[in-house]
Amino acid sequence: FKDVRPEGTRSPIHKHPYGGATCMESGEMTLYLEGSEPQVAGPGECYWMPPGKPMSGVNTGDGPAVLIDMFTVPVGQPVWRVVEEGQESLQENFDSGNSPGM
Repeated sequence: FKDVRPEGTRSPIHKHPYGGATCMESGEMTLYLEGSEPQVAGPGECYWMPPGKPMSGVNTGDGPAVLIDMFTVPVGQPVWRVVEEGQESLQENFDSGNSPGM
């Protein structure tokens, strides 16, 4: 899944049932993962998103961030679960192939 995140945007707090990776094509993203220090990734760098941990990805760069999200998910299963109160309506965005950024 390729996505472009505008400067200053973030995903809602969510969990990935099966984990996955994000690799940066351009720009900068910071992963805020429960129990870990923030992980900053720039062009050519990737970060791992373990299953079951609350997280949010934030464009912390000075322009748009172009990223590639990679997941292996059983057919019919969700890629993510939005757990941020008041943001549950965003659940269907990623599952239907739309951008999870807000």
